[in-house]
Amino acid sequence: MKENYIKAKVYHDSNEKNRYDKKIVSMNFLKKIRNSRIIFTKGVFDIIHSGHLRLFGYCKKLKELNKGSIIVVGISKDSIVKKIKGNLRPINVELERARLISSIDYIDYVILFEERYPVKIIKNLKPLYYIKGQDTAGIKINRKKTIKIYYSEKNPEVRSLNEYGGKMIILCDDSSVSTTKLIDKILKKYK
Repeated sequence: MKENYIKAKVYHDSNEKNRYDKKIVSMNFLKKIRNSRIIFTKGVFDIIHSGHLRLFGYCKKLKELNKGSIIVVGISKDSIVKKIKGNLRPINVELERARLISSIDYIDYVILFEERYPVKIIKNLKPLYYIKGQDTAGIKINRKKTIKIYYSEKNPEVRSLNEYGGKMIILCDDSSVSTTKLIDKILKKYK
């Protein structure tokens, strides 16, 4: 019995963590690949839920349609999450969130950033597509499973994308799932 425990421990201590950590990159690294066909999305990704999975799934489909493209996920640093969501967030620290996202096989790179809007990343990376969920885009659309290409000059991300011809795509669905709602549900249930 002890031998099985040792084998499991050896597997757990293998290079899996290092493999995922290699996908967490700096802005300098991303500048080197910016001429690639890049699909970019960003978020807090504090507690992964079905809305996040739909977002990543759409990025994967787009990657399959655009052969040779790369998926880059931006993750908000802890300090900006506290400013946006309040002092009780994030639940999981930035490195753990980045490792979790980097463990998804079809996601190529993860970058941590400290802006409310990832304008610097967009300007440096020049993604072909910037994908957002409608909850983070600040718009409400009452259609199921639709996609909207967004061009409003009021949005700082869109202004950056327009400088070189990138496109913001907003995924629209009827899902009302969010990490905040999930936390509220857990607190209410276990009160």
